[in-house]
Amino acid sequence: MTEYQKYVIEIIRSYKNKYFDAINAYSIELQFKGRIVGRLRPIPVQLIGECVNDIALQTKWRNLYKDSFLVDPFHATEERTLKWINETYVRNDDRIIFMILDHTSFPIGHLSFENFIYEEKKCEYGRLMRGAVSKHEREGRYNLIEIAQITFLNWGFNSLDLKSVYGTQIRDNSLVNSLHKKCGFRMIKEYEHKKSKSSVMLAEVVLTKENFKFLGITT
Repeated sequence: MTEYQKYVIEIIRSYKNKYFDAINAYSIELQFKGRIVGRLRPIPVQLIGECVNDIALQTKWRNLYKDSFLVDPFHATEERTLKWINETYVRNDDRIIFMILDHTSFPIGHLSFENFIYEEKKCEYGRLMRGAVSKHEREGRYNLIEIAQITFLNWGFNSLDLKSVYGTQIRDNSLVNSLHKKCGFRMIKEYEHKKSKSSVMLAEVVLTKENFKFLGITT
């Protein structure tokens, strides 16, 4: 195990295992024009307290977008989601999911880093999903998903010392494409992905630290 791998794993384990020991230390503030408008909170290994509804929310949001995943559509259940969390997420030290919360701790979505390639200091960025719109977003006229993505990527490039992130997205998803373009992602490949009863055009994208556009959301 390289020193960089040890470094990343230690950070991820801390966020997943020590969240309730120091909530502020293991949350990431979301700011807009100098105001705190929310935070990123890891999904911890113990789903207690404010995290008790994480399984139900992930299941609900998963079912909202059945056709937006690379696998054939299926009806998600809380039992199936919990099994994935316990067997895949909790046991995997190179996978971290953050819930996106507004400043009242109302959850509106999630995003993640996973599948690290340590020798290249890169990982997959994904699981970006909006499950709800906070009334404070509408009133404040800001996009919390956009702020969350920019802040999360900034955390990855600086706190995790990543050199690049990569991902796969549906080519014709204009909302995701626009959001990624703002941050500096570029498409490196597109191809057809076949499911059992349909097919969809996908795009592989990459973002390097040098091309990352922070956009100054905190000023």
